[in-house]
Parts: sequence; structure tokens; C-alpha cells
Amino acid sequence: MTAQADLVAGIESEMQTADDASYRALGELRTALVRDLTARAAITPRLVTFTPTTTRPALALAQDYYGDDPAALIARADEITTRNQVRHPGFVPAGPLEVRTNA
Repeated sequence: MTAQADLVAGIESEMQTADDASYRALGELRTALVRDLTARAAITPRLVTFTPTTTRPALALAQDYYGDDPAALIARADEITTRNQVRHPGFVPAGPLEVRTNA
């Protein structure tokens, strides 16, 4: 069960024994919760593991993974470096890296 489903189930459980005013308030809370979590999920970046086999510059890895969009490559290279706590962007070690999906 997801966190959202757990929260909704908890609210619905409370609704079963609530008085009318509390029932309405809990119903509004449930609706607001589902809307908020759905909106947050839509804007949260999806992460995957990308595993380069050799040590390479972050810019080269960004180009390999994301393609040739010059406007985005520097930002994506910076993101790879920051997200994976790489000490120097010119030398990203081989091994698993956490990167955002292209979607």
C-alpha cells in the first residue's frame, strides 16, 4: 500500500465514527490530501540508475544520457555532479549514478 493509500484509509476510518461536522471536515481533508499528493507526484523528478563503465566528465555523461540539447547539457551535468556528490565534474567515477529520467 502506498503512503497516500495509508493516509486516505486512516482518514476514512476516522470518518466512520465522526459526527456530521467532523465527517465533512475529514472528507475535505481527504480530498485536499489526494489533490496535493497527486500534484506533487506530477512535478517530482523520476530517478533512475545510470551506470557508466569508465571515469568520464559529467558533461560527456550528460550528453550520452540526455542527448545533444546544448541548452540543457550544462544544467544536466551540474545536476549529475550535485546529486551524486561527485568531487570534480571532470572526473565522474565509473559506477552507478542517480539521474533524472528524460521524461
